Amino acid sequence: MNLVINIPDKEAPFFMELLRKFDFVSIKLTEDTQVLEGLESSLKQMKSMREGKLRKPLISELFDNE
Repeated sequence: MNLVINIPDKEAPFFMELLRKFDFVSIKLTEDTQVLEGLESSLKQMKSMREGKLRKPLISELFDNE
C-alpha cells in the first residue's frame, strides 16, 4: 500500500525518525522533497554565514573556472 502524508515541516524530522524505526516501512522521497531539502540546507548555510558561523566565499571563488 502506498500512503501520502502531509505534515508540518517543523514536525518532519521527528516523524521521519519515528518511521525509520519500523522495519516494515519503506520511505521513498519524491523529487519535490529532495529539492525542498536542498533549499532548506542552503538557507541554513546562508543563515550561518550571516551570523558569522561560516566563512562567506569570495565572488572570485564562486565563479573561478580555472
